[in-house]
Amino acid sequence: MKLQIKVDPALMARSLEFAQRSVLGYERGEKEASRAHARPGIDKSVDEQMKGKAGECAFCQFVGVSPLTELDWTPKTDLGWDLIWRTRKIDVKTTDTSALIWPVTKGWLEECKANVFVLVRRIAKPRRDELADNIALQRYDTFEISGWITVKDFIAQHRVADEQHRFDTGTKYMPAETLTEFTEAARAGYRNGFVGFTHEGHFTAFCHCGKLAPYGYGVSLIRNQLGTHYCREHRPKP
Repeated sequence: MKLQIKVDPALMARSLEFAQRSVLGYERGEKEASRAHARPGIDKSVDEQMKGKAGECAFCQFVGVSPLTELDWTPKTDLGWDLIWRTRKIDVKTTDTSALIWPVTKGWLEECKANVFVLVRRIAKPRRDELADNIALQRYDTFEISGWITVKDFIAQHRVADEQHRFDTGTKYMPAETLTEFTEAARAGYRNGFVGFTHEGHFTAFCHCGKLAPYGYGVSLIRNQLGTHYCREHRPKP
């Protein structure tokens, strides 16, 4: 079973507020650059806008970073990715289906600025009669972390929907089962064994067990040798 995340209620409420502001921005003509690449109808759908932002929150909770500080909550057009995690630009693709898609309306896949696509699937979709009910929408708060793929690999391996496909003709996509799954170890932040720099420039190191690792061996930052790091429990015995 793939990992599932229940988004914090406060983040669901904030995602709803973001969605409402986003739809209003489209109505006012403030987001024409985004509208040009959006799937038809998404600019008028509070549910779609909320789903996207809540999916980003789910991924942040999954990897142990704060959605409030790592995500862009402003109404401006995004930079082509949703957050930087472990030095990589992550584009979270949230869907109600079991496939990671690149809409035919975008068209500039080769110029994508992200490094990694992450597929997040909403477990249940609101009924049509709930779409105008803000309280009901926020109940759909559980998301599956379905998998990931580098943008380079997606460009090389994606499939294209034909006229008989349920997606719009020309849509680039990959089924969830073709993506790389996150492991159970990732639930704690996918930091097991990570040694490097955060996007703020701070050096950080974790033991293979996921704990902070203050004991470093073979480290020489001058020579760009980050070494191997351990927590107290797992450091080599003298």
